[in-house]
Order: sequence, then C-alpha cells, then structure tokens
Amino acid sequence: MAYSLKALKQLLQNQRGEVFGFVDLDQYAVLMPLVETEEGPALLFEVRAKTLRRQPGEIGFPGGKIEASDPSPAFAAVRETAEELGIGREQIEVWSKLGILVPPYQIAVHVYIGNIQKEAVYQPNPAEVETTFTVPISHLLLHPPEVYGMRVGLLPEDDFPYEHITGGRAYPFRQRIVPEYFYFYQDYVIWGMTARIVHQFLRLLQEAE
Repeated sequence: MAYSLKALKQLLQNQRGEVFGFVDLDQYAVLMPLVETEEGPALLFEVRAKTLRRQPGEIGFPGGKIEASDPSPAFAAVRETAEELGIGREQIEVWSKLGILVPPYQIAVHVYIGNIQKEAVYQPNPAEVETTFTVPISHLLLHPPEVYGMRVGLLPEDDFPYEHITGGRAYPFRQRIVPEYFYFYQDYVIWGMTARIVHQFLRLLQEAE
C-alpha cells in the first residue's frame, strides 16, 4: 500500500507512544495500598501463599494480570485487590497512578496508589495470600534500603546467526548492572519488583518535600 505524507501524518499524529520491545508485553496492574495505623500512614503488603506456582511465599502488593474484560488497568488493580484481600471494591479508593514498571522480563506493570478504608475487614483468599502486614511509611523513610547489583544482559540461543552480525561470536552484547533494593522490617524482607515500587514511591515523597 502506498502512503502520502498527508495520510501518514493523519495515521501517526494521534499515536500514544506505547512501551514496546522484542515481544508484546504482558500487562499487569497492582495497587500499592495505603492504610491508617496507630503508627501513622502505612503500606499494606501481602505474603503470597506457599502453594502458588510463581513466587510462593514472597512479599508483594495485591494485583495481577489485566483481563480482556477489565475496562482499564485501574479497574484491574481494584478487582485483584478486592479478590485477594476479601474486601468490597467500594472500600478501595484509587488516588493516582505511580507509573508503569517495565522489569527485564517482558511485562508491563501499571502501578496505582490508593487507600483502603479503615473499616475494611480482611478475609484474604488462602489460595493466593498467606497473610498481610503493614509497614509505616515513617519507618521506610528512616531506614533506606540495602542496594546490590544485578547483572542483566542478552544471552543468544545456540542457533543464533552470528554470521550475520559484525564481530560474529565476539560481538559485545550489552550488559548492565541494575540496582536491587532490599527493605527490612521485623522478620520481613521486601525486595524485587515490590521494592522497586516502594523505592519509586519514597523517592517521589522525598522530592516533593
């Protein structure tokens, strides 16, 4: 099909500039719940059920994959939170979108900040959630994370066509060190994608002061 410049302009000028990569990104949505406690505002975390196939026993925020029936990522975050914690959707208020986290394993995570009403009575789904706990924001601000390096790079398959690229097998595929954050609270260790979300949230708070 032949395009004129005018036709190309009409086609392209309203594009939203989506995140893209080597393959389509699986879309997920999570809610970072803020709750009121005796120690002030706190973040609510889940300990994932040990029976789960992926990341059993690890700490995270409520959320999951965005379904085709979800009208928006924010709706998916609320739906997943209500299902996992056993509370009503009306007890969850979304305040804002923190951003889209794109970790190095081909997913896009839409992260929302919101509040769960103090009156909510949690009845966690035992198939997904072992328990919940809260960490005061004041504690997180006073106790910076430990930071370690994680090496990320490209590893070609055995049948990769080295003969088609400059340098062949000696081609200097890029590698980089990305920071991995570890937050500690009581006996809990918060790391991975969850810690990245916490770190971004705290950074925004500190920049706003």
